[in-house]
Amino acid sequence: MVVLITVLLAAWLAPATAVSAQRRWVVAFANATEEPGVTLEGTGFTGPEVRESFNLAARLHPIDLVFYDNRGDDARAVANAEAAIARKVDLYVQYHRGPSANAIVAQKLKAAGIPVLAVNHPVPGAPLYTIDNAAAGPASLSAGLLWIVPGLILLAAYEVFLYLTFKGRIFAEGEA
Repeated sequence: MVVLITVLLAAWLAPATAVSAQRRWVVAFANATEEPGVTLEGTGFTGPEVRESFNLAARLHPIDLVFYDNRGDDARAVANAEAAIARKVDLYVQYHRGPSANAIVAQKLKAAGIPVLAVNHPVPGAPLYTIDNAAAGPASLSAGLLWIVPGLILLAAYEVFLYLTFKGRIFAEGEA
């Protein structure tokens, strides 16, 4: 998930970095919770681990990260968005479960002209990036089924090529 968001951030920021090599982007990440030991929605990762992965992913890019802890609280999520607006961030990444708070956050950030990315829970008007383990199995199955026939055809063609190329030229020990 973090790698995907980092790739999207880099793609979003890349055209502008060509114009101004000195430009640094300020990206705010409002995490669902920073409470130690609490894993985020079955991912197996804690909030501090997700925050650290953002730090690692951004370290080679002209990105300054600002972190907020939503603490699973709607009022806190709205207050964090207001703080990011006051700080004039370039992009806001919202990870919060509350739909009513997410709607308010979307309105405030849109009014401020700050684009939003939503993680796991929709924010109106924002691209949504989810960790959907239930959909992962069927998606992998369909991708595997899509490529199994061409893969088997390539394997058979390779075996025929090897047979025709080396027919009668390779002998086991004691043959010949």
